Amino acid sequence: MLRPLTGRDELAIDPSCPGEGTRLVERLLMTAPGAAADASRVATLTVSERDRLLAAIYQACFGDRVACVASCEGCGERFEFSFLLAALLAHQRQSVSSEARGPDASGFYELPNGARFRLPTLDDLGAVAGLPPERAVALLRQRCVEGEVDREAEPIQEAMAHLAPVLDLDVDTSCPACGRRQGVRFSMEAFLLRALAAERRYLTREVHRLARAYGWSLDDILSLSRDDRRTLVRHVEGEAAREWAS
Repeated sequence: MLRPLTGRDELAIDPSCPGEGTRLVERLLMTAPGAAADASRVATLTVSERDRLLAAIYQACFGDRVACVASCEGCGERFEFSFLLAALLAHQRQSVSSEARGPDASGFYELPNGARFRLPTLDDLGAVAGLPPERAVALLRQRCVEGEVDREAEPIQEAMAHLAPVLDLDVDTSCPACGRRQGVRFSMEAFLLRALAAERRYLTREVHRLARAYGWSLDDILSLSRDDRRTLVRHVEGEAAREWAS
């Protein structure tokens, strides 16, 4: 389970810092109410599971609709498009099919040709962070595949994509100006972090409003959940509007 986002969590986010989405999950993931998951538990999550947790955080904060802006590869015009996260997640669940058997007690799957592999985890991602892309992919394969890696690389990669799809993908769309169809890259991690960072200016205003209204300290206000903080701000501003009107 995930605990609600607080102002302190929002202020800690740095979208430019690699691995920030994983650190956000580390802060919010709970094994039971009031019991935070430790770092070793988070490290065992697959990349697919991490992306779905990030999607849940986005839905809790902003709702289900994702609105994006892209530049057309054909005419160069900027255009907007949107989609529903729930629909994307449902489509990925329906697409989960593979000839792989498993997982076994060690988390390994096996293809009909005997190739054995496990799904990449956040610990694996941390181990290849900062490496050139080709080197990172090669090291991930060494960590996740038993036996000869290169010989079975393509079918294993396809099986991984089917078993644990990630939310870092091309979204099919078309330019309203010229009609050209194209894939626009969407990363759940990057999109969520940018959305939260963009709202930081509202956070400072909300802190100011609550400090003036209730005399609370900065620490008290930043400890509130995002939803509670915004609800209280609406109450304060609603009362101020009624007093002004009277």
